Order: sequence, then C-alpha cells, then structure tokens
Amino acid sequence: GSYSIDGSITMMNVVTLKQGSFVEETVLIFQDIDISAAPAAFLYLSTDRSFSESGDTEVPIEGGDTKGGKPGHYTKKGDFTQILSPALNLNDYETGRWYIWCIQFSIIMGRGNINVL
Repeated sequence: GSYSIDGSITMMNVVTLKQGSFVEETVLIFQDIDISAAPAAFLYLSTDRSFSESGDTEVPIEGGDTKGGKPGHYTKKGDFTQILSPALNLNDYETGRWYIWCIQFSIIMGRGNINVL
C-alpha cells in the first residue's frame, strides 16, 4: 500500500519548573503531523540511519490509540509535544532518524531525519 506522512519531529531539551525545582527534560515536538490510517503504526527513534524494530527506541504516543491492546498507537495529528524518558540522551540522536513502523504488516510507512536542537 501507499502511505502518506507529512510534518516534522524535533527533539530538544527544555527546562521546566516542577514542584519548585528546575528540571531538564528531553521532548519531541511534533509539527503539522498528518499520517495515513494504518493498523498498529508506531513511532521508533533510531540513533543512526537504519531501522531495527528490536534495536531502536519505541516511543508510545501519549493519548494515542490503544486498538490491538498495545498503548501508544501513532494516531494523533497536528501539533503536540511529548516528554521522553530521562534515560534518552539527546546527543545520541543528532544523526538519527524517526520511523513509523506498521507492526501488523512489518512495513516502514515513513521516515525522516530527527531535528535535534
């Protein structure tokens, strides 16, 4: 099948005030996201230019669809921001790519460079 994915994903560190303390967090900023409907589409981040479902970081999308029993299905559109795990190092992704992987059909629906700020 043919899939259409538009938009950009930027990864950056931001400092926020939480419970009276400044905290640095790594976030993904999604801008103008528009993705074709597909079953079991998930976002993966790769630290290099290749894709490995088992070796790359799966990013469950907050508020994403939970059809099929696995949370984080990539269904959101438009602009949104998501906080990432503190274990992720922003510098590791400077030459990385993002991938939308359809688990059900084992195909890459789309990919692009990660914009690291």
